[in-house]
Amino acid sequence: MLRARPVLIALTLAALPLLAACGDDEDPDPTPTTTSEATASPTSEVTATPTEAATETSTPEATATATEEATETPTETATETATETATETATAGGGGGEERTSTIASFTLETFTLPAGTTVVWQNDDDTAHTATADDGSFDSGSLDQGGTFSHTFTEAGTFEYACAIHPTMTGTVTVE
Repeated sequence: MLRARPVLIALTLAALPLLAACGDDEDPDPTPTTTSEATASPTSEVTATPTEAATETSTPEATATATEEATETPTETATETATETATETATAGGGGGEERTSTIASFTLETFTLPAGTTVVWQNDDDTAHTATADDGSFDSGSLDQGGTFSHTFTEAGTFEYACAIHPTMTGTVTVE
């Protein structure tokens, strides 16, 4: 720290005359300066330069592009398939051997009464898949697409509630006498 002190003092003393020269700005008679030669100073004047006549340019016209005509994509159509229906032979004392078709349409299942031994064929005429599934598990059609069928023969008396497993609010009842 002691060595830096003399250097700092020397720099301060050298800068004092420079600072003193800056303080005399209020001299009423400034000394004019003259030069013996004239010097050229560039100017920044803008000079218009004429150009040739306007050149005509053309813009290409839009052209129509032909597109292929839309074609329909073939869709699969459900076809009805015959389903074998098991038919039980009526026992003595009971009717039976009958067949009844129950149509599934407009999101409804049917409620009906029939004699023991009757085969019920459920046919889905709706646009969407449905099932005919017994609440007690005694029969289940699985998913039936539009036009699909399922059959079940009722051999014992009782009341069988069933529903669509896909749409549980669709319910029906088969009463077997």
